[in-house]
Amino acid sequence: MNLQKLLYEARYSYWPVPALVAVGMGALAAGLLAVDGSDLAPGWSRFYGDAAEARDVMSTLASAVLTFTTFTFSVTIVVLQLTSSQFSPRVLQNFLRDRRTQATLGVFTGTFVYDLVVLRSVRGADGGAEAFVPGLSVTVGYALAVVSVGFFVQYVHHVAQSVRVANIIQRIGSDTRKAIGRMTADGDGDGDGDGADAGGGDRELGEMVATVTAPRCGVVTSVNVGPLTHAAAQAGGVVEVAVAPGEFVPYGTALLRASFEPEDGRALAACVVLEPERSIENDVAFGFRQLVDIAERALSPGVNDPTTASQCLDQLHDLVGRLGRQRLPDGRHYGPGGALRVVQPAWSWDDLVHVAFDELRHWGAGSLQVHQNLRHALTSLIRALPPGRHRPLREQLDLLEARRSDLPAPERPLADRRPGPQRSPD
Repeated sequence: MNLQKLLYEARYSYWPVPALVAVGMGALAAGLLAVDGSDLAPGWSRFYGDAAEARDVMSTLASAVLTFTTFTFSVTIVVLQLTSSQFSPRVLQNFLRDRRTQATLGVFTGTFVYDLVVLRSVRGADGGAEAFVPGLSVTVGYALAVVSVGFFVQYVHHVAQSVRVANIIQRIGSDTRKAIGRMTADGDGDGDGDGADAGGGDRELGEMVATVTAPRCGVVTSVNVGPLTHAAAQAGGVVEVAVAPGEFVPYGTALLRASFEPEDGRALAACVVLEPERSIENDVAFGFRQLVDIAERALSPGVNDPTTASQCLDQLHDLVGRLGRQRLPDGRHYGPGGALRVVQPAWSWDDLVHVAFDELRHWGAGSLQVHQNLRHALTSLIRALPPGRHRPLREQLDLLEARRSDLPAPERPLADRRPGPQRSPD
């Protein structure tokens, strides 16, 4: 669990990649300096200058790269502030784990460390000491400076593209599609077994005799089912996970219930990972939440941008359609011999449809564009998905039609109009 938490911190922080690259560049500089001090340095890497000129070159390169690094950090902070205020604070995770930004910062900090290490080793023939001008190391410093310029140009382009609302929405949709792939089982959905059974398996669970409570407060980001299944199999019992991914858990609240007395309750509690905020990796509904948040902010009177809300709705249309074609997990995990060992809450089809459409249906009721696109999405999903998935979608469509009176009366027919095939006037 400590390793999993460390990986989580590394994924959602800017410092790990630059730190690793800086250490690697320092090691590279030490290795090249060792080559320069031997007879293995190639002839093409010779530096035609004295120690003072080499120091000037490396000092200039280090200053330029430090300027790049400072500018990059400043632009990154401004982008984070702009994204948080204009779209939603929940989308900052997408920028914090952006590999291009991390790689750019890594190249800049690594090149700066490399230049400092090489600069420190350059010495003149003062006091009778032998001069040392590392030609190969200085040449590689030139090359790293050129590479840094290339990374700087691509970073400027990447930042300009990443703050476009269409790219932000598309990236959230892509991350949610990956989460759907991790969550769903193989096979097409048929409307049955599409979520946790509320109480249908009580006889399988048996009587719960032990409760494991939360050692601290936090949001459930994932549940490590493997150790729970192993512990339950060894005890011949069942473990019930009392919390779902994305749920906030106060200190002392029940995390797990077991039909046996666990030998180490702290070890079982560590199987439920608690973090300060939700993560999309194991929480499909959090991807829906990010899209709905952006859409709601776009529909606010201060912004009044229904087109952005419609773009979010397009992604939700695709995501709900993908979910509707899959068999959703029921939260039951079995051990050796097919015995039930772990039960955890699972999102049902009805729940996910409500998360996707309830708030947009409410806040977009007065927008012609959102009303039209939402109606189209629901009717399209009903036509495309199996009959077992239709009920919550029809409920959403009925509730949407009940809000037609909120549309401007003279333009109300526009809500039903979509582009169709062109016909000849004849």
